[in-house]
Amino acid sequence: MQEIDGEFVLKAGSLVRGNETATCPQGVRQQRESARQDGALAPDGANFRVTRDLTFSSPSGAGAFVYGGSVNGRLYWKIFGTHTSYADWREAQLGSTPTGAA
Repeated sequence: MQEIDGEFVLKAGSLVRGNETATCPQGVRQQRESARQDGALAPDGANFRVTRDLTFSSPSGAGAFVYGGSVNGRLYWKIFGTHTSYADWREAQLGSTPTGAA
């Protein structure tokens, strides 16, 4: 997932869990089914592969889509190659002062 201009983009090629949790919200189930029907998700073994970039309004929405159930997206997503959560990374970004700023 990438944050681009305030939107959360699940990149083509990403893996999505094949089944939903028992407590998966109905809206997430519908979103995943719609993506399967329109070809945005293709079967890949027991999972699905994203065939084109998908945009979400929040990290939790993107996380729920991938996981197949409710997640706190700010904690679910990790910076690639680290254990740093999106929340910790974002806080560090907001806390930094641009060079030359007073």
